[in-house]
Parts: sequence; C-alpha cells; structure tokens
Amino acid sequence: MHGHSGDVATLDPWYLGQVNRPIHNQIYNPLVRYDANLKPQPELAESWEEAPDGSSVTFHLRQGVKFHNGRELVADDVVFNMERVKDAKIGHQLAPLAALIDSAKALDKYTAQVLYKSPQPGKFDLYDCMYILNKETIGQINTKPIGTGPFKFQEWVAGESVKMQRNPDYFRQGKPLVDGFTAKAYNDAQAMTTALLADTVHFIEPCPYSEYGRLKDDKNLTIEISEVEGAFWNIALGCDKKPFDNKQVRQAFQYIVNRKTISEKTFFGATQPIFAPYYLKHTWVYDPKYDNYFAFDLQKAKQMIAAAGYPNGFETTVITFGSIPESGSIAQVMQADAAQIGIKMTIKTMEAAQAYPIWLNGGYDIMVGAQARVNKDPSSLFGIPIYKKDNSAKFRSAEYDRLVDEGMKTLDVEKRKQIYRQLQSIMVDESWSIVVATKPNIWPRRTYLQGYQANIDAFMMLENAWLDK
Repeated sequence: MHGHSGDVATLDPWYLGQVNRPIHNQIYNPLVRYDANLKPQPELAESWEEAPDGSSVTFHLRQGVKFHNGRELVADDVVFNMERVKDAKIGHQLAPLAALIDSAKALDKYTAQVLYKSPQPGKFDLYDCMYILNKETIGQINTKPIGTGPFKFQEWVAGESVKMQRNPDYFRQGKPLVDGFTAKAYNDAQAMTTALLADTVHFIEPCPYSEYGRLKDDKNLTIEISEVEGAFWNIALGCDKKPFDNKQVRQAFQYIVNRKTISEKTFFGATQPIFAPYYLKHTWVYDPKYDNYFAFDLQKAKQMIAAAGYPNGFETTVITFGSIPESGSIAQVMQADAAQIGIKMTIKTMEAAQAYPIWLNGGYDIMVGAQARVNKDPSSLFGIPIYKKDNSAKFRSAEYDRLVDEGMKTLDVEKRKQIYRQLQSIMVDESWSIVVATKPNIWPRRTYLQGYQANIDAFMMLENAWLDK
C-alpha cells in the first residue's frame, strides 16, 4: 500500500506530472532506461544501433514480451507509438522531444527503425520516458490501460485509489515479488504521514517537506533523500494576461520572490535557492553567472512595477496544486511580500485533475509548480510545458524558437553550450518563469519494505519490492 499526495490525473503515462508516478513503471515499460550515468540500458529493446550520421536508430525488441491483454509486443507497436508521440495535438508532454522524428518502420517482426529529420543528440531522453502503449485500447486508456509492466491495472476509483495486480506473464521471470499494489490518494499531508507512522501504508511519495521532521527520527522508517535531482520549483507568469504581458512586471517578480525565506521556511533547509533556469553544476551547460543573480528587493520591484504603469499595484490570482502542498506554501510567502508593495494576490488551490490541464496548456495569471529533466540532455528542458516553444506561459519569440531547434539538432558540444547560454539569457531577461529552489525528493518507507527503487526521474519502480515481515 502506497500513500500518494493527491489522485493521479490520468492513466496515460506520457503525462509525466508528479501525481502520475504510481502508474509509470508499474503498468508500463519504456524501450530503454537510463542508469545513474545517463547511459541507456536495455528494457523492452534488448539492443539498438545508431546510424553514424545520426539519421536513424534501430531497435531490436525482446522476443516473447506480452501486453497485459496477452498479445506479444512486436515492431509494429513501436511504429504506432512513434507516430502517436509526434502528435502534439494529444497534449502529452513528450511531443517536443519527438519533434525531429521523421518516421518509423518495422524492418521485421522484432526490429523497428526510427528515422530523423536531422541528428538529435538527446534522442534517448525520449525513449527513457516514452512508455510503450497498447494500440488496441488507446482510446480507453483511462479505463483499460494496457502495458507490458510488472503490474496489471485493476481499478481506478477517482479521488481514492488506483489498484493493480501482479502480472504473471511479466518478461522478467519471477517478478514482481508481491501480489499487488495499491496507490491510495491523500489530500492531506498530515493524514498521509500519520498513515505511514500507523503502518497503514508501507511508503509515501512524495513526502511533504513539512512532514520530514515528524518522520526522520522514527526507527521503524527508512528515509532516503536524493542528492542530485533534476527538478526545481518555479513560478510561471502568463504572458498573455495583464499585467504579465509587460516584461518589466515579470522582471520585477524576480525581486519579489524571497528565495532564501522559501528555502528555509517552506522546505526546512532541504533545498537550495536558485535564480535562473537551472542546470546541474556538474554539467557542461551550467553557467555560474546566474548564481545568486536576483537579490530579494521589494523596493526595486515596486519601482519597476510603477515604471511599467502600475504605481498603485494590481490584483492577480495565483493557482496552486492541492496535491503539492509546497506550491501553496511558496504562494503564501510570495503573497505576503507582494502585499507590502500594493499587489493583492488571491491564492486559488486546485486538485490535480483541474490544475494539470492549465499547467500544460495555459490560462493562468500566476501558477506555482515544479519542473524536471535538467539532469538529462539540455534539450529536454525545452520539452516541458513552461519552456517549450509553444509554452503554456504564452511567451512567444522567433529567436527563442530558432535556438530551441538549433540546440536540439546540433551535435558539437561547444556550439551547443553557446546556444543554451543564449537561451538562458533570454529566459532570464523575459522572466516568464521565476525559478525558486531545487527539488530533492524524500522517500520514507517502513523498514520492512525492501527492494524499493526509483528511476533517474524519481519515478517509483516496484518490480523488485517485497515485504520482509
């Protein structure tokens, strides 16, 4: 039994939001899976070859892998998934990562080839999170999700739980090790934590930072904190709505957000303040210029907002996720500080099913959430809702779009470094995304739960999990 903060939003695994983590690696498998060093490892594909000129990648599938409806996985399934993943109209988060795919074809029953319009250095970022779907039931994915994963879907009671049962035909013999898995939705962080302490659930994820203090000294629990996490908290500003259609107002919010206070009070010192669209310090694209770039300065923000035509401030609404309580805590700090310079913020908390479509597609004044994938190829940052070309913040720029495309298809690392530093400069200047703090994950579980794993995106993996009790 798993305690989860909020209900899942959809059973389609191509929506990569935090609330969907219970389903990804349980019902589905990707073609490959990154290890901790970003090296692709075999999953549904047992091997592959890349063309020397980057024009194609050929996947050789494991033979005998079965979907949950009993049909064998074949190359035509890969072709179907490649065609679907290119379709941005579906609204999933993978389409930008698939933008350079030209076509796919089956070379034989177990061999599929993907052809590219131009070389794509970060191609495996897509394959690591493109969970393979069954084409027969794709139109009923929220009632009949069928994958190849270690658990088969049993029931989704909206707002309550998702239940899965062991897949006896899983391609890894003897796995999974338990008979089933239930993800129980909690809309109250304290109730979820209490359930863990009472041994009602075996683990919780994500663990609210506010609850970490209640758990860290309990000898019946094992708690892991990720050291290097490719995620961060940010505040998105809708460029299609006044006053945020004015760049100077957006820039002013860089000085309204008190990153130090948020890191200390909201995250209890578990995070680090960050000031610009974020890359990990060990990566070749990291630019130290943006360390400590924006100092908290309400008077400077007030002057900028007055110069933009709002001398008396303004009223606005900030949307937060009920399933992600930290988003509300960030909004409260911002609300209190903004009020000191005449900005009245109304906080509107929404549950995942209502909030995620807005996060993905836009329609907000201000929205607080989290982003990921900066631990992968830098092009992957531009496949997520706030930073992709047709981003949900409605920021539009021909130069930005050109650079995103160039970075995605350029192979030379030094040239790419210059491209991504130019992009970072645009993002800082235009300030439609206010970057706040890193987002390490905290994984508390009962000590008798063994074999718990997570992939590089911190999505849980339970095929090796078992209860030692």
